[in-house]
Amino acid sequence: MPKQTNHNPLTVSVDEAAAMLSLGRFKVYDLVNSGKIRARKEGTRILIRVTDLEAYLDSLPLVAEDIA
Repeated sequence: MPKQTNHNPLTVSVDEAAAMLSLGRFKVYDLVNSGKIRARKEGTRILIRVTDLEAYLDSLPLVAEDIA
């Protein structure tokens, strides 16, 4: 029986990125097409590096802490 490992993927699909960001897939396609999220192609697949998702999140403005 093969050993199961818990590994973090280097890349995710558009659908997986949408789920990770709590966004719709069309919004993720818009972000990729606008260059706000970097993506790569392998054949017909669009691959997004998890680090590029993190960079996108880091680029977003912070919400003011004093909003009540």
